[in-house]
Amino acid sequence: MAINGNPTGILLGLGLITVATPGTPVLLSSGGASLTGAFGTTASPSPIVATQIRVKALSSNAGLFYLCFKGGNKTVPLTVALAVEPGRTETLWIPGLSNNFKLQDYVADADTAANSAYIVAVIV
Repeated sequence: MAINGNPTGILLGLGLITVATPGTPVLLSSGGASLTGAFGTTASPSPIVATQIRVKALSSNAGLFYLCFKGGNKTVPLTVALAVEPGRTETLWIPGLSNNFKLQDYVADADTAANSAYIVAVIV
């Protein structure tokens, strides 16, 4: 897990997220990053929240890479937060709101098996 300084906040790299089976969502923690912070208790750790979630789909992907709300997938339109074309970077954010995206509430999906993306959370 890499944390780097940034003028707009801290960047938390969630790693390379790969979808093995299209339609079967993958947790954002699958890239190796923890989605909980140091606060709370062992039984109930505090979730990490972000101002923005950035998704950079690999240019080698064959189809879209999706950021979806947990419990949904690419086939349920109302659960798709972002659809990212190969080689593109898209950002989920709402201007004026801070720390409004709880990372545990999102999953990744893709059109094609083995599609991947780097996901970064911006934390203010």
